[in-house]
Amino acid sequence: RYKEEDFLQENVPIADLIQSPDKFRSVTNMFLISGWKKSDLATNLQNQTSTVYSNLFNQVKRCINSLIKNQWHSHKNLKIELEHRGDHLTIHLNEPGSSTPPEFRSDGLKWFLTFLINFRAQSKDISNYILLIDEPGLYLHPRGQKDALDEIENLSQENQIVYTTHQTFLINKNIIITPKHFNNL
Repeated sequence: RYKEEDFLQENVPIADLIQSPDKFRSVTNMFLISGWKKSDLATNLQNQTSTVYSNLFNQVKRCINSLIKNQWHSHKNLKIELEHRGDHLTIHLNEPGSSTPPEFRSDGLKWFLTFLINFRAQSKDISNYILLIDEPGLYLHPRGQKDALDEIENLSQENQIVYTTHQTFLINKNIIITPKHFNNL
C-alpha cells in the first residue's frame, strides 16, 4: 500500500522537488518517464520563461497521457495537466467535463496512477527481481483491476511476481498455480 505522500498532489513546491526529488517520487518519476534525468529538474524547473515551461511540461504531459491511454482502459480519457505557478508545480487530473486536484480522486485511481508511474519509471532498472505485492488494486473497479493485472503481467516478463489478492479480477484464469506446482519450483 502506498503512503499518502507517494500520491500526486495538486501543489508541489519546486524548490523542495529540486532539493529532495525522492520525497516527491511520483512527480519525479513522471519527468523520468519523459526522458529527463534527476539532474534536469534543477536546470529545467528554475529561471525559465513561461513559454519554455509550457513546452517542457507539454512533453511530459504527452508522454504520461499516452501511457495512461494505452495502459488504463477504464480511464483512457484521463489527462495529467502540469503548470508552473510561481514557486509551485501545479498538477490536475482532467477528464471530459472536469478538472480535479489528484488528492480529491478515489483511492483506486490514486493507487493505480502511482503504481503505473512508479513502476514504469523503474522498468529499465527492474530485471531479474522477485517482486512481492500485497493486495494490488484493492480499491479499483473490476475493469481497473484487469488493467492492474495487465501491468503486473508486463512486469512479470522480466521478473518473478508474487502477489496476494482477494479480487477475482486480479487472477488470470489461464495461469493457475496449485499447491502441487510449488513442489516443483
